[in-house]
Amino acid sequence: MRGERGAAPPSPRGPFSRLYRSEPLSLGKDRQTSIATELSTAFEHHRVGRLERAAAIYRKILNKAPDNPDALHLLGVIALGDRRPERAIQLIGRAVAVSPRSAEAYSNLANAQYAAGRPAEACASYRRATDLNPKFAAAHNNLGRLLCDEGDFAAALESCERALEIAPDLPEAQNNLGNALRGLGRWEASEAAFRRALQLQPDNAMLHANLGNLLGDLKRFEEAQASYRRAIEIDAELAVAHYGLAGCLRSLGDLVAAAESYQKVLSLTPNQTLTPNQAFVWNDLGRTLRSLGRFEEAVAAFRQSQAVNPEFGEAYRNLASCQQLAADDHNLARLSALAERQDLPIEERSAAGFAMGKVLDDADRFEEAFLAYERANRIYRDSRAAVGERFDAAELHREIDETIATFDSPFLRRSSIGGAPPSCPYSSLACLAPGRASWSRSRPAIHGCSVRGNSGKSGILPNNSTP
Repeated sequence: MRGERGAAPPSPRGPFSRLYRSEPLSLGKDRQTSIATELSTAFEHHRVGRLERAAAIYRKILNKAPDNPDALHLLGVIALGDRRPERAIQLIGRAVAVSPRSAEAYSNLANAQYAAGRPAEACASYRRATDLNPKFAAAHNNLGRLLCDEGDFAAALESCERALEIAPDLPEAQNNLGNALRGLGRWEASEAAFRRALQLQPDNAMLHANLGNLLGDLKRFEEAQASYRRAIEIDAELAVAHYGLAGCLRSLGDLVAAAESYQKVLSLTPNQTLTPNQAFVWNDLGRTLRSLGRFEEAVAAFRQSQAVNPEFGEAYRNLASCQQLAADDHNLARLSALAERQDLPIEERSAAGFAMGKVLDDADRFEEAFLAYERANRIYRDSRAAVGERFDAAELHREIDETIATFDSPFLRRSSIGGAPPSCPYSSLACLAPGRASWSRSRPAIHGCSVRGNSGKSGILPNNSTP
């Protein structure tokens, strides 16, 4: 997040509009009056963004009254805005222990828990906030965003719809509704939600990027490209928009521009809170460079992807396809262990299995290779069967025909791989899972919006406004 480090200036409709009071403390009347005055002063500093002054007064209050929930809560909000979520959890957790009926405090506690990578706790805290205040639109919205990020799109849809019942013109809720509908495959309704959000907030870069993601799903790549470029016009450093644009350009066959966009993402992500997964970006850059015939650079990118995330199966599979993984005991044991890891995504487990098969195949250990391929296919097949999908031979033929049509002679000439044989050979079909084309395009991640006091990048940040 660029600009001043710290919490966004709070909306007058948010928790700062009414400082909730703690239970009566054993303080003299004059001392209570002094604390109330100091809280009002600190609140004014906080409201206009003078965070250091506000924090100093909150600490002064806590020196006098260590259990004052107002000071604990609002000091926690500042800590969260300063990217110290664990400290925020400590402070706001103490506040709700003293004053357990503050919906605003529970909502900000949830924000901190989610920022700290504790989504189950955050979900419980958001639900507690909405139980205490059923008309708390921001808490419903932020819960919807969390559930989208966790892949529970049906529950996310319910939360977003509830937020919009309360606040129909809340653009963040419209955005998250679009994400939930996208996750459920309800494309037309998702597009309508994103476009409604953009009507409410036309200069929000993240909304344009999310619309681009949806249009990319629908293979409306020219429209998707326009959405990503509009997002970048608004915020030139929005990494997720550059990442979406890169995938879109790759699908349109403009591989040179796609590689440049992936490199732009990698130059931006170290300084941003909301970023694409760097292992995915390096891997996608490698795939693009490989398609351009720049094999040494491609291998370096795949290795960087592997270094960023040693459990990323796709990086191993791409290195294997470039014959850059030796069939030694260390690599084989690593790939076998990854394929069996129940806590990893199915796609990563199967990719590790296919990589193992390719490595063994290249080493002329054909029987072992066959067993590795069989295991990888079984992992992938069983995962699809669990969600009601079965192998469809006609669909596979359609995908292969589409691939052949895409990678035609003009495409190969544009990609500079239609001439001499590559110096780094690779097999594109050796690792083909049932019903899954090997030339897959990474799907841009869903990016939700939590309610903030000002416009900007999405993210779970303090300040939960109610209408």
